[in-house]
Amino acid sequence: MENTEYLNEVYRALDGRRAAAKAALKDFSPKSGYYNGHYYKNESGEYEISYYPIPVVEVRGLCDAEINLENVTVSTKLEKKRIPTFDFSALENVYFECFGVEDYLADLYSSDRPLSELTENVKDFPEDVISFSFTLRKDDEAGLVKLVSALKQNGFFY
Repeated sequence: MENTEYLNEVYRALDGRRAAAKAALKDFSPKSGYYNGHYYKNESGEYEISYYPIPVVEVRGLCDAEINLENVTVSTKLEKKRIPTFDFSALENVYFECFGVEDYLADLYSSDRPLSELTENVKDFPEDVISFSFTLRKDDEAGLVKLVSALKQNGFFY
């Protein structure tokens, strides 16, 4: 029973955050569910799969907001041809990473590096669409709405 109580405590908190994120995104007609199979970077910087399910709030055609234990990640995509001219100042103060859609382990960029690396790394990358993952604080519903609005205005899709 001890494990059940612990899991209920963890998932009660996650489900409350799912409900808050879904309510914050109400103008985008979100749906939500629980999904497993997400990849995270471990302490060595290597990708590992997580087998446990987490809540995901979906804004159909635009992005998924993944409610993780420590934060919220927003997954979306952008056509590679838009990256060189895209004004990334709309996304300032938000940590993000870029990787392939098909080759999702191809680490193309993280925003702790110079932005010029993103343009250079995707230039010869063989895929036409690039995946983005934005990381937000776990209880930042206002930041989530601001980010999703910016994604919608700037041609991101999912």
